[in-house]
Amino acid sequence: MRGDTPNSNMPAMWKNRGNSVAAPPESGAAACIRSLIAEGALSAADAARAEAAARGGESALAACVRLGLIPGRRAAEAAAGALGLPFHDEAAAASLGPPPAGNPSLAAFVAAHALSLTEEPGGGLLAALADPYDEGLRRAVALAAAGPVRFAVTTPEGVAAWRARALAAGRPKPAPAAEAEAAPGGAAVEAL
Repeated sequence: MRGDTPNSNMPAMWKNRGNSVAAPPESGAAACIRSLIAEGALSAADAARAEAAARGGESALAACVRLGLIPGRRAAEAAAGALGLPFHDEAAAASLGPPPAGNPSLAAFVAAHALSLTEEPGGGLLAALADPYDEGLRRAVALAAAGPVRFAVTTPEGVAAWRARALAAGRPKPAPAAEAEAAPGGAAVEAL
């Protein structure tokens, strides 16, 4: 073994050791924010401000909307495009069916979060989220559902319109405090 020639690649391996570690992948929300900055729809300073202001499971994109840095529709369209999910504008979200009845877990999610939730004709649920990057909410809806869940993206105004329609259909009103905050023309959208 002493007579074997040393591995000629060893010096190069040590030299490049620090460069061989891959950077962590960029999050979907960060990529979406970066694309909005590149398009000129959002400044880098505003994006950093939103990142610092994000609460709990809220994404920086949702914080941008809550802070009024970007319109909810523009943020929802960008997120839907980045995630490859369908986009539901206010009219489309309002036209979704009523929330499923008889599942208190799902009713609690609807009351606590900015989402529209309806049963799909073939079974399962359609969840239209105002913050599609809230992974905790996506997992919670998937766990609480008794079947498959299909996700879509909507605006906070779309959620408010859906809730108003669901209320008119005779269902109990979920999250009355969040409803007032998410209403079009209201204060900041806190329900994200």
